[in-house]
Amino acid sequence: MFSLFEWLFLGVFFLVLIAIALPNNTVHHEINKEVYVKSNMHKFQTILETYAVDANGNYPKNVEELHKFASTGNNQYWKDFRNPFNNQIGKEKSYDDLIKTSKKTKKIEGFFFDEKFIVLEGKMGIVYYDPILNKKGQVFKYFIYGGGKNNELIFNSQTNETFTLSNN
Repeated sequence: MFSLFEWLFLGVFFLVLIAIALPNNTVHHEINKEVYVKSNMHKFQTILETYAVDANGNYPKNVEELHKFASTGNNQYWKDFRNPFNNQIGKEKSYDDLIKTSKKTKKIEGFFFDEKFIVLEGKMGIVYYDPILNKKGQVFKYFIYGGGKNNELIFNSQTNETFTLSNN
């Protein structure tokens, strides 16, 4: 039989182990969510590139055009993806267009960013499509961004820049 002191010591020991393990587990969970968003960004890029093949090298001007084309007729290659932060799918829940307000500053509903400064509010987990138009009004280049934890765009710690995908 164990004495009361031994049982208390064992209980404290397990509480210390749990206290050490829980915060570490939470950090890994948040990192996994950002990895999931990056995976969604790659899925979105695959859909964009498939669209370009089907549309003779042209890219869509917005996500509505992409979704409509990629989910109807013989072109049914649209795959919904889930936002890991709110567990929702669909436009404005797991993907959306990047809305621009000027040439220097870009706006994504409720937050602004330029090349050096980023402020986001409440858009964790969303994949953003940023088409760049040429003089003829056709998309010749695009960027894909992802909303990460703490309401910030996903950051690439190796390059010290925002993590983006592009066809360029």
